[in-house]
Amino acid sequence: MAKEKFWVMWIAVAIIVTLVGTSIYLGTLVGKMEDMEDKLAFGQANTSHRVLQELPATGEAHKSYIPSYSHVYGDGGKPLLLETTLILRNTDPELPIQIISVEYVDSRGSRIEQMVKQPIELGPLASAEYLAKKSDIRGGSGASFVVTWQSEQPVATPIFEAVMVGSSEYTEISVTSRGQAVR
Repeated sequence: MAKEKFWVMWIAVAIIVTLVGTSIYLGTLVGKMEDMEDKLAFGQANTSHRVLQELPATGEAHKSYIPSYSHVYGDGGKPLLLETTLILRNTDPELPIQIISVEYVDSRGSRIEQMVKQPIELGPLASAEYLAKKSDIRGGSGASFVVTWQSEQPVATPIFEAVMVGSSEYTEISVTSRGQAVR
């Protein structure tokens, strides 16, 4: 009987030590993840891109339309708010493109916000990002972005994407949409 108590006590101590060690490890891991999230938090976008004082005289302007959604409906018409990251990618490995404007547009087609204060140059294979926060419901379920860009020479077609994410008590959703060239 004494041997059984010894083994039960030894196993209990081993379990407690394992749980404490695991808790410490997970706490450290969570702390590292929070540090990483802080470093990646969206701040001032595009600070690393060259701001253009004036656009090159050569080059034809192009427009792309990118669907976005500030919210979608579910569960009998209840809105689920979404946060949107617009990502502009220059896919050309050698030549830059110039981003002239990024307009955030609401469901009625009215411009809500000009997200580019001054044109920027997007270098070869570079990307830029813009954020429409979850709390910004001005766009409506039919929000969109219109990106105006140009290049001095013919380039590979850039990729413009909107990535929308949202969650509620019972669901999480992520949606992507790609831009389409418009006149």
